[in-house]
This record gives sequence, structure tokens and C-alpha cells, in this order.
Amino acid sequence: MFFTQNMNIKAVNFAYNNKIIKLSFKQDIDYDSLKDSFSERFEGDKKNIAFVKTTKNNHLKSIIFKRPTKIKDIFYELSLTKDTFISDELLKHLHSPEDLEKTAIELESSKIGNTKVKSLIGIGAFALVFETEDGNILKITDVNHFPQNRKPDDFDLPIKQKGKIKNCYYYFEEKISQENLSQEELRQLVKHIKGKGYHMKDYLMHYDEENDGATIKTSQFGRAKNGKIYLIDPGCAIAPNKDFFNIKRIKNKLKEKFFST
Repeated sequence: MFFTQNMNIKAVNFAYNNKIIKLSFKQDIDYDSLKDSFSERFEGDKKNIAFVKTTKNNHLKSIIFKRPTKIKDIFYELSLTKDTFISDELLKHLHSPEDLEKTAIELESSKIGNTKVKSLIGIGAFALVFETEDGNILKITDVNHFPQNRKPDDFDLPIKQKGKIKNCYYYFEEKISQENLSQEELRQLVKHIKGKGYHMKDYLMHYDEENDGATIKTSQFGRAKNGKIYLIDPGCAIAPNKDFFNIKRIKNKLKEKFFST
């Protein structure tokens, strides 16, 4: 089971270690033409949503679709939904109908928009996270996934494929498990990240408990198929200044250079 938490199921009235591949689609987008194309294909809500799952606090956790559907169509349908619970929850995370429609139009201009997804499994202020038809994760965001455009590090979940379409960034990743993540394992990973000079944010259950015994959010981490735990939200790790000095890191580099076989 993946990405699991205690949750409720809410019925709705509509049935609705890899090499990074860098792709870029820089062509101009005719927004008016594409918007007209959407309007011709859709009449209100397409009823592709089967049901939603909610957290124990009755917030939107995920949306399950009736069938695998193109990601561009999902964004357009979400922008049109008449389900006030879904629209309100998306808006709380700063995903307005206008922004969702704009993303749909941008995805329409690229073959990435034809990627089929079967569920929405994560909602953040900057990104929506989907499970694809083939069981991978597709993150769609309007900002660079890595803060200050930092490079991915050894603690980040590897990116399989990434690219940018106009103002829309996308990232394909492995689907990971968030079950059985012990606080000790997470503390060791956080210690490793901080040891490399990174400043950590939004990773504790209580923001005012910056100490060795503070409870770490499991939602920001996950275990890959190789058994390794990774940080799945790169925004939690802010890169160190260029002049950051860490003697332990230098010693490790020297060991790798002179003593590796």
C-alpha cells in the first residue's frame, strides 16, 4: 500500500536511480484557440470522478477517477467541477479554477498532456501529484521543484523525467511507500541532510520543536523499491551557501578519491 493515512471515503454526485531526461517545449501557445478547443470537447462536468478520499479531519486527500484519463483533461475537468467540496479544497491550496484551466491549456500544447492518470494522490500549495496509468508519479507544478534551482542531491527521490511547458513544470518519479517509516530512520536522514549544510523547513509536526526529539512528518518522506528512504518534497531542503564549509564532508570526499577500489 502506498501513500496511506487514516482516511474516509466521500461519495460525490459525479462519476467523473534513473537518468534524468530533460525535455523542453518552448513554442508559443495560442491560449484562445486551445481554450475554444476545450470548450467544444467539454460540456460542464465530464463526470469522470468516481469518488474522493478524505483525511480524518475531512480534508481532501485524493481523487479516484473512473478510468485512466489524459492529464490535460483532468485539469480542465477540475477547473469546471460543480462539486463545492473539491473546488473549495483545491482553492484552499491556491489552485483556483482559472489556474487549473491555464495549466490544462499549457498541457494541451505538449505530448505530456496525453499522459493518462488514474488518481490525484497529493495536493500542495504549488503542486498536484497524480498516479499515472503505469504506476509512476507525475507532479505538475507552476514553480521549479527544487528551491533556488538547486541540483538534486543524494537524499532526493530520483527524477525519471522532467521538463517545462511555458509556466508548467512536470516531474515523473517512482511511486514510493510511506508505511513503516520510523522516526529514528527519518532523524538519521535529516541529520545527513543538515550535515551537508542544508536548511530544513516544513518537516516537523510542530514548527516550534526544533530539537533532537521533535516528531518528523512522514508525509515528506518515502521508501523506494530499493529500500532507501528519500525526501520526496525538495522544497524542504534549502541548499547551503557556496562558502559552506564542512570538514566531515571534505574527509569523505578524500576517502572516496584515495581509498575507493
